[in-house]
Amino acid sequence: MNESLRALFQPRSIVVVGASRDRHSMSGCLLSNLMDTFRGPLYAVNPNTAMIGPLRAYRSVLDITDEIELAFLAVPAAHVVTAGQQCAQKRVRALVVISAGFSETDETGREREAQLVEVARSGGMALVGPNCFGVFNTAADSGFNGTFSPVAPSRGNVAVCTQSGAIGVIIPEFFRSTNLGITSFVSMGNKADVAEEDLLPWWEQDPATKVIMLYLESIRAPRELLPLARRISQRKPIIVLKAGNTEAGARAASSHTAAMAGSSIAAEALFRQAGMICVADLQQLFDTAALLSNQPLPLGRRVGIVSNAGGPAILCTDALESRGLVVPEFSPALKTALCDSLGASASVRNPIDLLASVDPAAYCTCLEMLLASDEVDAVIAIYVPRLKGTTPNVAHAVQEAFAASQRRKPLLAVLMDPQACTTNSFQQPGAVPGYLFPEPAARALSHAAKYAQWSQRPEGQMVAFADTRPDDARQVIERCLAPSEQEGRWLGVEDVAAVLEAFGLPLPNWETADSAEAAVAAAVRLGGSVVMKALSPQLLHKWEAGGVVLGLRGADSVRDAYAQLSALTAPSRRVLIQQCIPHGREVLIGVSHEPAFGRLIAFGAGGTTTEAVRDIAFRLHPLTDRDAVELMFETRTVQSWDRKRDRRIDLDALKTVLLRVSAMIDALPEIVEMDLNPIKVLDGGERLTVVDARIRVAPFPKAPEVANARQSTLPSRRPALPLTFGVRPNSPPTRPTTWTSCPDLGSPLPDRGSDEDVRDRADFERRDRLAS
Repeated sequence: MNESLRALFQPRSIVVVGASRDRHSMSGCLLSNLMDTFRGPLYAVNPNTAMIGPLRAYRSVLDITDEIELAFLAVPAAHVVTAGQQCAQKRVRALVVISAGFSETDETGREREAQLVEVARSGGMALVGPNCFGVFNTAADSGFNGTFSPVAPSRGNVAVCTQSGAIGVIIPEFFRSTNLGITSFVSMGNKADVAEEDLLPWWEQDPATKVIMLYLESIRAPRELLPLARRISQRKPIIVLKAGNTEAGARAASSHTAAMAGSSIAAEALFRQAGMICVADLQQLFDTAALLSNQPLPLGRRVGIVSNAGGPAILCTDALESRGLVVPEFSPALKTALCDSLGASASVRNPIDLLASVDPAAYCTCLEMLLASDEVDAVIAIYVPRLKGTTPNVAHAVQEAFAASQRRKPLLAVLMDPQACTTNSFQQPGAVPGYLFPEPAARALSHAAKYAQWSQRPEGQMVAFADTRPDDARQVIERCLAPSEQEGRWLGVEDVAAVLEAFGLPLPNWETADSAEAAVAAAVRLGGSVVMKALSPQLLHKWEAGGVVLGLRGADSVRDAYAQLSALTAPSRRVLIQQCIPHGREVLIGVSHEPAFGRLIAFGAGGTTTEAVRDIAFRLHPLTDRDAVELMFETRTVQSWDRKRDRRIDLDALKTVLLRVSAMIDALPEIVEMDLNPIKVLDGGERLTVVDARIRVAPFPKAPEVANARQSTLPSRRPALPLTFGVRPNSPPTRPTTWTSCPDLGSPLPDRGSDEDVRDRADFERRDRLAS
């Protein structure tokens, strides 16, 4: 166990430097909270007073004779570095810097923060902050509230990490109001040292933590976070809300792939590869945590709905199906059993309509039957109160049904009673989560179902190719790059062809020409119909610039095309004459480099409509075989082929191309940008052809590529931690799952829902196909 993290979460002694007698100030509230919650030795440092309440106030931390493990610094920013130096001299193991006035302000603040990090590093202290809300732990034997929140956090099974102090302020109150509980909480502030990748291993091994919640505004070490989060997600769900996703300047990017990539895209790719549950807003963050912290994972995507009103049931059905879940028709046997129990007046189709005057006992009976049935994997109960004060009785019936089911399936309650929602009369700790409207419940269940399906998938494997020639490709790149070159360059067509061929990705037959007669001669040698393309480093998108002429036959048409294109390539007047490829479906595979994240691999719709359609998905390099398949099925293009059962498309061949590209950029880190666009999937599926390609190389980007190198007091590369706490909280299913029992994917999806809904539906369809 890392002693700095242990001291942060389970300190044996604490000091508040800059403690105040004013309980309404931040440092005064912090000290008051610690006095109320911390059972160990607590000290206060304030040179301007002798006592703060019952505590003696020391002039300096160095005046304290006892050992100090955790220090909270709440002094003016100009004095923080000095206070940190004194803590280092005192051999404090962890610092939490509440003070603001660092990198979030100006250059002076950035310099001050760098000094603080150096003090922490040289002193071997973990540093949380600066400019943070604090830390707390709710464990019975080692708990403390090291924040200035006026609301005491409640104990539970959700670990929380936030980069925003303001978000941190609302979390204890919101959790308490919804009967959610927290194991431990860290407000990272400026993330000068301790960040999410440092905290996750602690929560991985914490037996009290079942769910991990992250609010992030930046990702400092994405390539360290990816394997770590992927490992933890196999045992515990990680829910993440990433803010700061707007991009500017993408239109100025040089290639199609780079134009559609960006840090927000890279972050989303990371979350998907790691199995993290990425939500869109704070409401989804809390709604999803409420479900996962109290309920078992669904073993499939079939949902039963019980309601006493038709309208909300219809809304719930739409919300579920738009996110890839299914509201199935019940079997005749189940309908008969429901009718026998509920009476002839109830509608026992799915959704079940119990009518407005239903009594709580009928709710309980109906829910118990659905929870015991093998025809659904989750149940949502909806209640619209027709009489004042009836909601608590129905809520109690819902809880009774869940308890009787022995918690085998998730049950969600939609209780459309604002007063009950405000007073929280329908929620009990550790029981059925309640929602005011059907849509939030559907979103939360969709997130849980996607995570459950991801956690049951087999691990992907890295693929090696014996027929590649990386040394030949490296010689090409080394010849093109001058030793002093910093910006890099686009490879010429001859060099692009050599690099691709070395990795089993040949271009169609081609020649170059710098005169009309040479172009005619080349067309004759290639035979049949040819394509002519202008060759110039300035033509980044040849088609848009009029630099491509298709379907050329005969000397006259070749001469005319050369006259047109050579004007675009002066003074070289070089053109490419290429064998014409038959009609086929066009896709793009590309590479871009994102600082800190490294290389991204893109796949999607190709050809002349790439940027107009923008049907592109991304994954971080390197790809496993599983990553490659999921990358393809994330696009509408491949989903459409799959729904139509288009046997002319060889998806295995496309997967192989993706894996060859991943192998290429793994062997050649100088490749920082690449477009294979289009790759034509020829009718009949017998082969794929890279019709056009661009590759930009630059000296190995050591600074960006090692941007994850930790400047932290904590170890940067951790071995896999032993999993010593028994079975995973969300254990693998003990009965067969129903992920493959999906509706006919040949039917077109309804054209409704937001982009997020479309992605949700696509996720389930893709994973259904993969599972089968």
